[in-house]
Amino acid sequence: MRGQLLARARGASRPREGTIGLRNEGGIPEWGGPTKGVEATEGDGLEGGGIPGGHRGALGQDLGHPPATTLDPTGPIPEVLVAAIPSTRVWLATALAPSTVFLLIGIPALVAAFVAGAYPVLPVLGPMVVGAGGAQLKRLTSWMNFEVHGSAEAIRVRHGLTEVRARTVPIARIQAVEVAQPLLWRAFGWWRIQVNVAGVGPEKDAEHDALIPVGTFEEVMRILRVMGPAWSLPEVAQAMHAAVTPAGTVGLPRSARWLDPISWRRRGYAVTDVALVVRDGALTRTAIIVPHARLQAHGADQGPLERRLGLASVRLHSTQGPVKPVVRHLAEADALALVNAQQARGSAARRGEHVLGPRSPGTAHTTTAVHYRPN
Repeated sequence: MRGQLLARARGASRPREGTIGLRNEGGIPEWGGPTKGVEATEGDGLEGGGIPGGHRGALGQDLGHPPATTLDPTGPIPEVLVAAIPSTRVWLATALAPSTVFLLIGIPALVAAFVAGAYPVLPVLGPMVVGAGGAQLKRLTSWMNFEVHGSAEAIRVRHGLTEVRARTVPIARIQAVEVAQPLLWRAFGWWRIQVNVAGVGPEKDAEHDALIPVGTFEEVMRILRVMGPAWSLPEVAQAMHAAVTPAGTVGLPRSARWLDPISWRRRGYAVTDVALVVRDGALTRTAIIVPHARLQAHGADQGPLERRLGLASVRLHSTQGPVKPVVRHLAEADALALVNAQQARGSAARRGEHVLGPRSPGTAHTTTAVHYRPN
């Protein structure tokens, strides 16, 4: 009996070879689960050589079945993958860029000029071809591996082929959103999202820093839904697709066709409880979303031709960025009504801005400036 007690005492003070002897303050082993070379000692309370709890080893080994985990409701909401651009779409969208047409014409012209000995043309045409080719290459490498991740607090973008870039856009700092579709993308249903972010100056390459440079309609709407209820509005989908002024949208009068012979049916605006949605463009279709609480200032102006036709344009001033909200060539009465009503909507929205979420530091708004200049 004495020999057994001494043997057990020696085993407690010095782990036997092949056993796990690391313990915490409660006497429970830090590592867990049945492992090769682990044997239970009498009195440890371990049945079958297993270690209670089944925790992961200190060196990362999976030493057992981990316990079920639950999401902490007080912690941050995990990010989810919202959109990912396949490489085939990047190649095709790059090929459909306007600079591709220039390269198809400019490269043969440059070769023909060199062969024909028209050397004075080379210093003019050569840099133009090189610049267009460089822009295409930059677009291609920048859009590759493009992923958009979203959470309740921010949109995170990661992209790049030769150089991986990452960008975080806090949702509370987004001031205006533009969804645009170039003419050549219409057959494929692709769109681009650009945003104005408070505290961020205008980007040098706004196209390459888009929230998503070439996405489907479903991907665009998923991103807007992640951003919150102030952005994913039914009026946005109408503004994106309707060829003529839809119901509930204030359009342009027929006199505007003298200034907008192609796009006058596509222009107009719709007012919702939380935002102003501006639609524009016949060749490049755009839908701009400006929440009432994010509007910095607004005003109307009228040029000589507009004054003769009884028209006026309303400019909505946002923070610096690629999005320039403006409703062009409205009827004078509609422009004046929008300017006056938007002042009240902006003031009320800023008082109840909880609809858009908490305001981030640095997003203080100026007083809405209303001015009408019929000159």
